[in-house]
Amino acid sequence: MIQLDQVTDEDFRPFLQQSFRIADPSGGAMDAVLVKIAVGQIQGSGRRQFSLLFRGAAEPVWPQKIYSVENGALGKMEIFLVPVAKTAAGTDYEAVFA
Repeated sequence: MIQLDQVTDEDFRPFLQQSFRIADPSGGAMDAVLVKIAVGQIQGSGRRQFSLLFRGAAEPVWPQKIYSVENGALGKMEIFLVPVAKTAAGTDYEAVFA
């Protein structure tokens, strides 16, 4: 499993526009595409802030909480996701790494 305290935006760049499997601890799952990576400032630790935007199905909209997020090549990680937008294209979920 990936160490989230060490992951950077560059670790996710090869997976932009690729599919991830997002699983709810209660047993539900959905496929979502990594549609955007945004970068911010460098922290005192030397790590750059960044966020990931995943687009899933329009319905149902999942609540904000920790989900298991997996990509075959990148592996599995536990990430806090927040629904931030709903459009005809689907529901967007954001993960922020500070």
